[in-house]
Amino acid sequence: MNIYIETQQMIAFLFLLIRVSIVLFMVPFFSDLTIPPVVKGLLCIAFTFCLFQLVPTSASAKVTHNLVSLVIAILGEVTLGIFWGLITRLVLAIFQISGEFIGYHFGFSIANILDPQSGVQLSILSQWFYLIAMLVFFAVNAHYIVINALVKSLTLLPPGSFIVNATTFNGVRLLSYKMFVIALQISAPVVAVLLFTQVAMGIIAKTVPQINILISSFPLTIFLGFLFLGLTIELLGPRMGKIILSIHKYFNLVFVH
Repeated sequence: MNIYIETQQMIAFLFLLIRVSIVLFMVPFFSDLTIPPVVKGLLCIAFTFCLFQLVPTSASAKVTHNLVSLVIAILGEVTLGIFWGLITRLVLAIFQISGEFIGYHFGFSIANILDPQSGVQLSILSQWFYLIAMLVFFAVNAHYIVINALVKSLTLLPPGSFIVNATTFNGVRLLSYKMFVIALQISAPVVAVLLFTQVAMGIIAKTVPQINILISSFPLTIFLGFLFLGLTIELLGPRMGKIILSIHKYFNLVFVH
């Protein structure tokens, strides 16, 4: 009897380790490629040990030894971790897309830099927006929201009990839709100014063909872009904080079971 209980607890611990590992490997900063995988693995195990103390005792007894049930439970934990990590990444991707919108009209989309965290190439402004979003993410204690969601899940969704439903998919779909809308709203002031600038340059090119618009438009576009970006930067931080703190609304959709 004692062996049976210990085996159930080991299985529950494995489920929790899968959940914690996928979440931590996808959240910002911790997913950085510069962090050695051994360090990530040890932190995941240590974090799982801390959270396992909060797992309800009845949760371990619900785990069965049936192979099909175990596979379904493992897939559920993997899916749960992916949803949590995806929600966090989508919220921060809002600001990367905003930077891409602005950088494209700046003319900076040609010069890309390598993002050490994701290993992909991004425009300079996109990376700049993302770094600011990362600072705001920790400044507003959004990482505590992720940890609190994990702790909350131990009671609402014990290890091995998560089943994907339509509400969860709809929540991720809604966030994906809002991601582009909010990104366009953030970049709209600067993008609008640059579009009007390009229209004005086109009119000047038609009325005064002696002026080399191709040469003179680049410094003017960059100057006006940085000018209006600097004027809106004061409002950018609070706006980022509100967007990042709204992440708990999408986490709650995962708990609808």
